[in-house]
Amino acid sequence: MKDDLLECSKTQEKSQSQEVEIEKCKILLTQKTNILTRLEVQLNACNNTLVANEELIKILQLKNTESTTTTTENAENGVTLKTNIKDLFYSQQSGCAALGNFTGVKSIEVPTIGEVNVYCNSLLAGPGWIVIQRRENGKTNFIRKWMEYREGFGNITGEFFIGLQTVHQLTKSEQYELHIQLEDFEGEQRFAHYDRLEVDEEDSGYSLLSLGKYSGNAGDALTHNLHAKFSTYEEDNLEKCAARKEGAWWYGDKCGFSNLNGIYSVGDQIYDYDGVGVFWNTAEWQDYTYSLKTDKCKDSHHHDEDDGEDSEGDDSGCEGNDA
Repeated sequence: MKDDLLECSKTQEKSQSQEVEIEKCKILLTQKTNILTRLEVQLNACNNTLVANEELIKILQLKNTESTTTTTENAENGVTLKTNIKDLFYSQQSGCAALGNFTGVKSIEVPTIGEVNVYCNSLLAGPGWIVIQRRENGKTNFIRKWMEYREGFGNITGEFFIGLQTVHQLTKSEQYELHIQLEDFEGEQRFAHYDRLEVDEEDSGYSLLSLGKYSGNAGDALTHNLHAKFSTYEEDNLEKCAARKEGAWWYGDKCGFSNLNGIYSVGDQIYDYDGVGVFWNTAEWQDYTYSLKTDKCKDSHHHDEDDGEDSEGDDSGCEGNDA
């Protein structure tokens, strides 16, 4: 009997111990279940986040494509706008006229040639004049070949010739005037003004198509050469005048009355060059035996007002003005 009671007591203790273990397992299972539930929630949240991010990536990719297209279109429009502004700028400033009272070197657009550095002069005959030739000290040799006169040569702030092709393109595209400023070695200045300058293309020998009406106080030593072809010593288009006059010019019959690209002389030599120096042969002033100190040729757009008054304060030469 005593042994049975002892066995029963052991059985109860074992049963209680098992129940305790079972409760522990239940608690552990509940904890694990809760953890699993939380992990499932987190996994679902991650999945939702992943889906959301994938959608966001798609949206961003779409916006990026639209932005790239817009940027490209804007860039193309920007190039077009820039080109239009550039074209407008060039159309308005094809010469020096749009620059007002500016005097100095400026880059302008010349039709079929492109950008050309020119010297604008507003001091001698008002604004808008492009200096196309200047002689002042004899430092630059003007006995040059045809190609050099075609393209131009010299120092634009000193002695130079702008180039026949540039003069042709300028006077072909718009109406230009010609102003020739002259000075002798006694300091006396004179000028010759022509209200319609036009020089033909190279195939015609850059012939002097038009001069218009003369005005001034130096006398007219150029109209006689109207329609003459330009000549250089190796491309002499009339009576070997370029060789005989040792220059390059639009020589008329009997080599004409002017030679502004002739030999530059100084001192006593200015009086005995007999038609081979820098001369402007008229009854009003010096004749072909006198070699001038300075000359400057300028061209400019046509002006309605009279630009014919001589002015001082600058060297002399040939210039042109456009309208």
